[in-house]
Amino acid sequence: MRILFVSQYFHPENTPATEIVKGLVEKGHEVTVLTGQPNYGFGRIAEGYENVFEEEVFGAHVIRVKTYPRYNPKGMKDLMKNYLSFYFHSRKKVRRLKEEFDVVYSMSFSPCISVSAANLYAKKHKLKNVIHVPDLWPESPVAIGAVKRGSLFYRILYRWSKSIYKKGAILLLTSPSFKDYFKDVLKLEKKTEYIPLPATIGASDPIEIKWKHDVNIVYSGNIGKLQLVESLVKAMALLDTEKDVCLHVFGSGSSLAECVKFVRENNLEEKVSIYGRVKAAETAPYQEKADALVVSLKSEDSPVSKTIPNKLVTSLYYGRPIIGVISGDGKKELVNAKGSMFPKDESPEAIADCFKKFLELSAEEKKEMGKNNKTYYQKTFAFPRIMDQLEEVLEKFARKS
Repeated sequence: MRILFVSQYFHPENTPATEIVKGLVEKGHEVTVLTGQPNYGFGRIAEGYENVFEEEVFGAHVIRVKTYPRYNPKGMKDLMKNYLSFYFHSRKKVRRLKEEFDVVYSMSFSPCISVSAANLYAKKHKLKNVIHVPDLWPESPVAIGAVKRGSLFYRILYRWSKSIYKKGAILLLTSPSFKDYFKDVLKLEKKTEYIPLPATIGASDPIEIKWKHDVNIVYSGNIGKLQLVESLVKAMALLDTEKDVCLHVFGSGSSLAECVKFVRENNLEEKVSIYGRVKAAETAPYQEKADALVVSLKSEDSPVSKTIPNKLVTSLYYGRPIIGVISGDGKKELVNAKGSMFPKDESPEAIADCFKKFLELSAEEKKEMGKNNKTYYQKTFAFPRIMDQLEEVLEKFARKS
């Protein structure tokens, strides 16, 4: 198949979109990627990409459009400029795109307006647009407190989001409960199929990790309001144990500064190490050797809290015990895997108690937890399985020659 893939985020940004494109190319398909200038997690346009608008990456033809960078993750003004710059420039680009394709495949990371260009191209060329849905809109900005439900801005986003989703031939949901949101909230009766996103690993050279501590717990991912990383850090301050244990935090986001400040003010440098943004490939050795991995997502009265975050799939891949501060579909998957422990609630006190109970497990019990997680990953989220599902859907909606 000749596939036009549209995603605002792509390599070198840390995104499962990259793994999917590589997988499609390896299956023999011709893939053209329409994406933005890489800036997510960089705080600027990634070095070396300032003037790169066309290239070959992993066997795919990549077309990049001018994108305003997310300088300040807390700044709504910069974020809106980022979203709208890709929206307008990607739509402008597809109007002039001369290549012919069999199907359009798009990934609606926040914001969902980022797949608008995919809808535009599909309509113009009488093709089907298959939309993969990792984030729910307008629910996502409500969940982080950026938009108030019922406000004028919310109502605008509601109509805009509904219009975009409606134009997709099918919605590929990354969490089973997303189906309820489209039916009950957006009032959309659409074809849907549950296809999770693959683990975000990235190729890495094997390196030897020399831990300074006896027990090492790793969190890797976004550090925002929904990820509860501040609560994880505060839990380490409350952890009552004689064991030499350290929480390693990899990632960036709106709560990073607060976490760093808390560690410094409470002299936790020996119990918490914060590395900032690190490429997925560079965190891999740490996650492979960790005594436990943390998967956390704030529980709220919102469909967003029911999602299966990508870091959950990635954590299962590494086959380590998991501390799951999570509810909804994500917790269901971890319970099914039989390799996780859960605090009674999301408070630092409860998390600290969960950490302590984990430390009291025997080496054999921890080994069994990790083995169970790896087995469940292979059965449920293995990359070849996901790619086979995706390929089957794309072929179903592709234009027949």
